[in-house]
Amino acid sequence: MNYSIIGLILLLFSPVLMLGQWEKYQNLDFSQDAPDSLSGKAYWRTIEAVQIVPERRGAERNPCVKISGDYTGDHTGYVYQQYPVAVQEYVKLKISASIKGENITDGKGYIYSYSKKGEQFLQYQTLDATAIRGTEDWKQVELSIWVGPEADRLRIGGALEGKGTLYLDDFSVEEIETGTCDFADSTLAFMDECVELIARLSLHKDEIEPDQLLRRWQRFSACPQSASDIHDGLNMMLKTVDTHSFFWPVEMVNKWQNTSQNPATAQFPLAKGYRLDDHYAYLWMPHFNSGDSLSQIVFADHMQGLIDSLDHPALKGWVLDLRDNQGGNCWPMLAGIGPILGEGVCGYFKDGEEWRAWAYRDGMTYESGDSISGISRSAYVPHISTSPVAVLIGPMTVSSGEVVTVAFCNRPQTRLFGQHTGGYSTGNVNHTMSDGSMMFLTQSIYADRNQQTYRKGIAPDVEIPRRQEGEEDQALMKALSWLKGI
Repeated sequence: MNYSIIGLILLLFSPVLMLGQWEKYQNLDFSQDAPDSLSGKAYWRTIEAVQIVPERRGAERNPCVKISGDYTGDHTGYVYQQYPVAVQEYVKLKISASIKGENITDGKGYIYSYSKKGEQFLQYQTLDATAIRGTEDWKQVELSIWVGPEADRLRIGGALEGKGTLYLDDFSVEEIETGTCDFADSTLAFMDECVELIARLSLHKDEIEPDQLLRRWQRFSACPQSASDIHDGLNMMLKTVDTHSFFWPVEMVNKWQNTSQNPATAQFPLAKGYRLDDHYAYLWMPHFNSGDSLSQIVFADHMQGLIDSLDHPALKGWVLDLRDNQGGNCWPMLAGIGPILGEGVCGYFKDGEEWRAWAYRDGMTYESGDSISGISRSAYVPHISTSPVAVLIGPMTVSSGEVVTVAFCNRPQTRLFGQHTGGYSTGNVNHTMSDGSMMFLTQSIYADRNQQTYRKGIAPDVEIPRRQEGEEDQALMKALSWLKGI
């Protein structure tokens, strides 16, 4: 079916806004103080652990705000405003501010914006190209973000990752008008190809109206100056179908498929671990984002080698930390942790009435009986193949990190500790398009070995609040205590 004939009727997307919606964001120049505010400035908020110091800018001593400190690891210093939103159709906003940095190391300073529905992130925007590293004088930066009818709130703010000082001033929130324009025939053909695939295979295919989807994509892309505008519009449109789906142009696909050949991407995080005492060991599994077969083997080999080095006859149990695992390619993760996970089916992708099984056997991972990824050495067999496992999870455990989590659900002598995972517990299938680009389309829901589904993430068996800076790791302590009590 050809949907292009309706592609130019974009005026149907004229948004209807809640009156005064963007005027809710106040004191954008930081001129109003508020002694009872954590930020020290009226309407601006932050978390208690972050010290936001009101400052004066330039000879005219105009007010600004300063974030200063050490925010390395999983800590971030930030200041923000957040309010409810309600729009009937997608609205494009421009968020701008002035920023300055002093001696920022091990990170960056930047502005950001995101929309959410409940606890689920919908759109998140921050531009690395305009972030500050080191020392830079005042400069104007901006980003754009689309806010849709599913969003219930929007946040704007500035943040510091790493060490140093970030200054912020003169925020603004402005709606951007989008018009109608013509698209080249080749562009319309590519749009038809993508929309047909989404309408046929998406997890939400029964809810999709292809003509509406195409109009939305064209609105997001109008008026395109380059292929990247079309691709950005496609990514935006995909997020309106499912927040887990995404699109990569050819250059990103090539990098992903050839990480072992590129010095910039050949080095990726590998698992770490140590013995907690004579009877228990700790494993930290990072994310892994590569489709390169050699890189997959390196990751899985290292994980099994680490397990081999920590295991011994007196070892009674394991702690597996997935709190930093933000996903990527699940198959080398499952191959690497296989000796601890155990052999056999450990989960499923549920696509409609179809159940596609995940399994680990003898160093290889399988989907519906087909081998996917594995190791280059003989598979390690632990001294005790059914040892208890405590799995640490949290909101940064997402996507393939949630695959590994689900693989351990309903495993004997296994318990989850921490906080609810991020809620990207759906399976993406990568489809190569006619131009060599790739669409990662959400088509299934994760299910454990007992075929229990997890549509909105995984809850821990033992909930433990997020650790604050300087606090002991309660999740790890509780996990170890449980292991010792078995």
